Amino acid sequence: MRCLVFVPLVFPAAFLLLPAVAGADDARVVPAARSLLAWQVLTAGDSVKEAILATSVTLELLRQMPGDDDDGLRIMVSCVGTTAQLTGAVRDRAAEEQAMAVTLGVPGVRNVVSTLVVNPGLPVDQNLEAHRKDAVVATDVKLHVLQALGSSALDIRVQAEDGVITLSGQVEDTLTRDLVVYMVRARPAVQRVIDLLDTQP
Repeated sequence: MRCLVFVPLVFPAAFLLLPAVAGADDARVVPAARSLLAWQVLTAGDSVKEAILATSVTLELLRQMPGDDDDGLRIMVSCVGTTAQLTGAVRDRAAEEQAMAVTLGVPGVRNVVSTLVVNPGLPVDQNLEAHRKDAVVATDVKLHVLQALGSSALDIRVQAEDGVITLSGQVEDTLTRDLVVYMVRARPAVQRVIDLLDTQP
């Protein structure tokens, strides 16, 4: 199976197209690696690695970006090989620089490309702490499931709200479905699991 991988901030998913940003005027690259972001077709095994790496970066951004700002919630991460791409919006250039530094600190990341938009006028999240906590829990759950099940977890979507995890998407069979629910229930901060997973026909 051949596919391209893209992992959004809170609900990592796979089999979406990663835009080629090589040579884009507004891309900020550390180190200079524009040529690495040409279209690349990945094997299914590579897809799992990219998804795990992107989800790991997302989790660190949520944990390490400033506690009084919501920039970490606005950044989406995708990976091709060892190169991470950051998209979305932040309030200032300092936040972008910090996001790039955090990303480079994640094991497995060698290059970072940022196409983050700097917008000082972004609205303020009035419920920041709760939203950040939900995002951390959801991303931690997704990362754990990806690491445990590999490609079987690529199509699983995770949403968290006040300790309640909602699982959706598709898995191979009922055995995998039961295993996912069991694993998620055992994660810290998870109080209840709503299982909306479908199995392949």
